[in-house]
Amino acid sequence: PELTELYGSIDFEGAPGLEMPDGVSFSVGVRHSNAGRHALSLVTGGRVMVCTNGLLMGDRILSHRHTDGLELAAVLREGVEVALSDARALGGWVRGMKRTPLTDARAARLLIAGAREGVLSWSAMKQVDAAWLRPPHPEFEARSVWSLYNAFTEVARRRSPAVQLKALRGLRALFGPSALEEMRREGRGTETS
Repeated sequence: PELTELYGSIDFEGAPGLEMPDGVSFSVGVRHSNAGRHALSLVTGGRVMVCTNGLLMGDRILSHRHTDGLELAAVLREGVEVALSDARALGGWVRGMKRTPLTDARAARLLIAGAREGVLSWSAMKQVDAAWLRPPHPEFEARSVWSLYNAFTEVARRRSPAVQLKALRGLRALFGPSALEEMRREGRGTETS
């Protein structure tokens, strides 16, 4: 109303200097209200959601109340620098998942761990397992951690925004850098599928 509200997101696909892996885009979302309903907020992620009902999904990198002393250019510059750093980290994480092979046995253990940690419900794990065993998209057919991650997100995207956000946060823990390193060490061992 009366141009007091700002909601939006920008997807960066193939942006120079971001070096995102194939099939991954980086998003920055913004929400702001000159009427004081919302602080100036920036979020980042593989995809972000910004809605006029106030919903803002992504990793929050900036939240600053709109006050008379707000140095908008400086605050936004800082937010963009953090966003670019997040984009590079996201790209590295995805490349690591793509390079880490995964056996069916290890995938089954990760499905159980995901259910125990509440990433998705136990009943949803049957659908995740089906998406792992028969990937719905050709780009996820490689037997890698990335493929299992996408099996989870394929099922999560059919859920409510709250469940999606909880799943994405849980997946970050389940497939985070230390978990990836453990999977790489285990992959060099004697596990078979």
